[in-house]
Amino acid sequence: MTKEIHVIRNVHTLVAFNRERGGHVYLHDTDIAYDDKGFVHVGGHYDGPFDSESSGRDRMIMPGFVNVHCHSGEEPISKGIFEDMGTAALWGNALYEYSNLLEIDDDAIEASLTVMVGDLMRSGVTTLLDIAGPRESWLPTLARSGARAFVAPGFREAQWHVEDSHRLDFRWDKVRGREAFARALEVVDAAAAHPSGRLGGVVAPSQIETCSPELLQDAVTAAHKRGIPVTIHTAQTMAEHEELLRRHGLTAVQYLESPRPAW
Repeated sequence: MTKEIHVIRNVHTLVAFNRERGGHVYLHDTDIAYDDKGFVHVGGHYDGPFDSESSGRDRMIMPGFVNVHCHSGEEPISKGIFEDMGTAALWGNALYEYSNLLEIDDDAIEASLTVMVGDLMRSGVTTLLDIAGPRESWLPTLARSGARAFVAPGFREAQWHVEDSHRLDFRWDKVRGREAFARALEVVDAAAAHPSGRLGGVVAPSQIETCSPELLQDAVTAAHKRGIPVTIHTAQTMAEHEELLRRHGLTAVQYLESPRPAW
């Protein structure tokens, strides 16, 4: 089957990568050609065969953006809900008291992911990292999108609990947290082995204050073993800041940088 080649002629500005300089360069009044597998020609005049062409005189073409932190399981659903509400005793933050009130079924989760990826791709994002809970539709939906996606299945040992809208508590269940950690690693490994070749995984302890030092260290070890990154919510609220000071006498950054005995 012959690949169809499309050419964009006389692109006003093209952001390209120059291997000799080891960085990006701006090219002007130049051509770019591509087929369904990738780029055929970038820069200068393209005089090879093509099936269709269009003008790029009013266009700027650049590599796709990368979004390193999004939440398909909740952000499309919660958009517009938390802005005007919050817990006064927690500096007006709505995260702890209201995020647990959002519950959506499997169909809505898949729809939420589709909406999020669509919004990101319309904004120029071609690579994304999605922090969410594992579900059956996650990898298939991302694979169908055509994006390059990294899944970061969250896990934690403590749940937030706000008592009478004035005090943040933590309800610990280390057994459940370890089960979630094991499930997360299964999903990460499945993403790395996905036949699309465009999916990957990231180890994602959910928050610095909801994971024990032992779980955090084991998460880092698992990531190093697989040669993949770690992502974690840290230094995100004043409530978290005060909790870490109370527990360890350290800020979030100091805590993460401290030697293991300090944990």
